[in-house]
Amino acid sequence: MRNTNLDVARILALLSIVTLHVDAYYWIKYFADNHDWWLISNAFDGMSRWAVPVFFMSSGLLLLSSKEEVGQFYRRRFTRILYPFVFWSSLYYFSYTMGRGESFTLYGYTEAVISDKASYHLWFIYSLIGVYLINPFIRTSFQLDSSNKTGTIFVIICFAGLCFNSIASEYYDLKLAVDLEYFYWPLGYFILGHLIGKLKYNKTLMAVSVIGVLGTFLVTVYLVDHFTAIRYGQSGDLHPVFDAYLPEFPLIFIQSALIFYVLLNLRIISCIKSASIIRFISWLAKESYGVYLIHVFFLNSLKAFAVSAGVLENTSPIIAVPFGVLSVVTVSYIAIYLLKKLFGLLGLEKIIG
Repeated sequence: MRNTNLDVARILALLSIVTLHVDAYYWIKYFADNHDWWLISNAFDGMSRWAVPVFFMSSGLLLLSSKEEVGQFYRRRFTRILYPFVFWSSLYYFSYTMGRGESFTLYGYTEAVISDKASYHLWFIYSLIGVYLINPFIRTSFQLDSSNKTGTIFVIICFAGLCFNSIASEYYDLKLAVDLEYFYWPLGYFILGHLIGKLKYNKTLMAVSVIGVLGTFLVTVYLVDHFTAIRYGQSGDLHPVFDAYLPEFPLIFIQSALIFYVLLNLRIISCIKSASIIRFISWLAKESYGVYLIHVFFLNSLKAFAVSAGVLENTSPIIAVPFGVLSVVTVSYIAIYLLKKLFGLLGLEKIIG
């Protein structure tokens, strides 16, 4: 039986990720050219940074409580993940290669797929594969530990180590020789989702969580604006300071955990009486992986058209970003639906996502 709260969390996380990608044009470009627009863009960016952590926490909540035998787990999960990943990686590689006027080579294709060069948004899948590989081995220890001490200690060590590494490399030019960035923090969120899922509903905790989300949002948005201004004044560098939006940044960690707790404990079923709406929510969540994989195709096309037509230069992000997100997500869902129908005729719908 599907968890409607978890479905809603996945849908909102998908919308937030697309928001980050749509908003990137304004966020990277407009700090000096139009600072008012950049502040709006920065707000969109800041309110969306919880999305990727919530995807990992959702997976952790589901999979660390699973009773599946190891072989069955790998067959089900990697069939679900790898077939679409290879299919879409190939399409992105071919489209980018042709777009740049380059010739196709087997070495170039293999390197792109193995080395995360097919498309910028596919890094998420590499991290997810790593977490899935280790899941059966950590699942047993967590299921035997009714006190959750093992998971709690691991999450603390994980994020404390990442915070230390981030501060040491940023301010003292020290960096661990072993780069765990794209594996360590996803695994930390994966386990954190399992722990948060065990928390019971508490009205006081819900209120504190909502206040905490708003507070961390305001502080992180301010920090990015403040330190970007400092760097621009010192060096003329227009690229925004990114550190406060990284998933391992303490405030993003707190914000993501609080949002996940709130989303898990909203009284969604009691508010939505219609079974057809619940089924539609379930469908949207089920197809979110495919939409994530395909959306960059439509985003790139929309952005190319908007830039060439001069639309972005004359439209505030407060209008352009929501319109872009709605357009890209809607077209992506329609495309996934049609592609699954088409490939389903050949028995190949699993490769779509």
